[in-house]
Amino acid sequence: MRILRQLSLALPLAAAPLAAHAGVVLEMQVHDLSTQETTTARTYVQGQYVKTESRTASAGKYGRPVHQDTDMIYQPPGAPDGERMLIVNNDEKSYQVMDEATMRRLGSMMGGAAGGGNMNAMMADAMKNLSPEDRARAMAAMKQYGGGMPQTAPRQPQRDLHRSGGTDTVNGIPCTLWEETENGATSAELCVAKPGAIKHGDEIMPAFKSMTAFMRKLFDNMPSMQRMADSTMAMYDKIDGVPVRIRNYDNGKLQTETVFSDATTQDLPKKFFGPPDGYARKDMIPSR
Repeated sequence: MRILRQLSLALPLAAAPLAAHAGVVLEMQVHDLSTQETTTARTYVQGQYVKTESRTASAGKYGRPVHQDTDMIYQPPGAPDGERMLIVNNDEKSYQVMDEATMRRLGSMMGGAAGGGNMNAMMADAMKNLSPEDRARAMAAMKQYGGGMPQTAPRQPQRDLHRSGGTDTVNGIPCTLWEETENGATSAELCVAKPGAIKHGDEIMPAFKSMTAFMRKLFDNMPSMQRMADSTMAMYDKIDGVPVRIRNYDNGKLQTETVFSDATTQDLPKKFFGPPDGYARKDMIPSR
């Protein structure tokens, strides 16, 4: 799920106590082997507000070009509209809100009878922009579950994260190698540095702790997603450091490499951690 991918890039950077009031800007270089494109991913932290940017173009899982220009914004307790997550689509100039009330409704709908009216509307909306090839794959997957949402969650892969024993240096930062596996096959390699080795690594933990606690509350309402989220978060709990390089693999082939490049400070207005002016709110749950 896209939000978990974005969270997995930002989550491990939570390392130690808050020390400053200025915002911290974390930069990661993301190299996509399918397109040979390198983009800069940025995560902004100020107080307990968090914003991550995703600006990518890739070949996609089936070779179809995929463009992504989205932001994920976490607004903490005490924010004007309460604790919530915003998913901002800059292409459509729209945003969606994830809060506990929304996730309870989604969890109730997904836990109901397969093929319910609202859920079918959501699936139709999600598939409307797919290519015929991808739509056929989605329909085949739905058919496997009787024509609608599965009544039971599909089995999650067996995941593990462990030290592989090696070390490396990334942009002058010494780090220890970890291997992530799914069903025994390598899915990622992480090079993990001690928090103190990263500039401003001691200033961002409270925000990420608050955000991850909120994510756990959200996914408590959706059992299938809860298992996926708990798996991701539990694995990063083991690391006790900052991944300064993440290599993702698919069937043994390197797909992307994300490398920490810099951390700077910048005063960021509260408005920066909200939807841009003129963007329309788009409900996650269609009313029809």
